[in-house]
Amino acid sequence: MFNHILLFTLICFIPALWSAEPPSIPKQGILGTGFGEITEITGTIVDTGSKADSGKKMLQVQSVAGQKLETPVIIELRVFSFTDIKIPSRGTVQLRGYETGGFRGIPDEAFKDIPRVATTGYHFNSSFQVTKRTK
Repeated sequence: MFNHILLFTLICFIPALWSAEPPSIPKQGILGTGFGEITEITGTIVDTGSKADSGKKMLQVQSVAGQKLETPVIIELRVFSFTDIKIPSRGTVQLRGYETGGFRGIPDEAFKDIPRVATTGYHFNSSFQVTKRTK
């Protein structure tokens, strides 16, 4: 009898643990380069109008390593606090640096323990770490 209960439990409840797939880590960035690979990008500073991007410098990238992109992509720019690199509020810029990323947001499972809030959900997000403004 115990074996039947155990089998029933395994069949019914274990698959539920796997149903919430964790977000995957991409092998390549949205710029088409590898994460951490130094490259040069050219693009236009944009205001996405998104609340999630408020206060961030966002760049609509038109070219990567001198190659024009078929479809421009938008990426957040980050500047090390210990440098004197200045990113303008608008206009076109050419930058050297690398794409990096990390997980952001709150996993749905966390709302079992904390009050639900508006969030973008738990996801992988890319950004471009600027090492030099070349233009």
